[in-house]
Amino acid sequence: MVPGGLFNSSFVVIMNEERYNKLSRADREAIDSVSGEVVSRRVGRGFEAQEKNSLAALQSAKVAVTSASPQFIEALKARTAHLETEWVRQAGAKGIDGARALAEFRAEIRKVSR
Repeated sequence: MVPGGLFNSSFVVIMNEERYNKLSRADREAIDSVSGEVVSRRVGRGFEAQEKNSLAALQSAKVAVTSASPQFIEALKARTAHLETEWVRQAGAKGIDGARALAEFRAEIRKVSR
């Protein structure tokens, strides 16, 4: 097991803002009620439930589950650091403060992980 997971998933729902603004208030509220943070939390709870079920199945099957050592985590971070650096660079090329965006993203994760 790797603390915090060793995966990343992104799901995006996109709509043209001009078209969205032309919708009735009721339609915008209907869309908003099933998108954004609402759907993110629902999907996240689904992933958490599946992870618990998977771990229970592994334990039931007597599969050894171990946690990654601190040394492995450090080696993993060292081997993947270039990915983050490159993402920050690419974001900067688009006029985005990538380091700030990443810091805000991590702050949100800490906030919802409590």
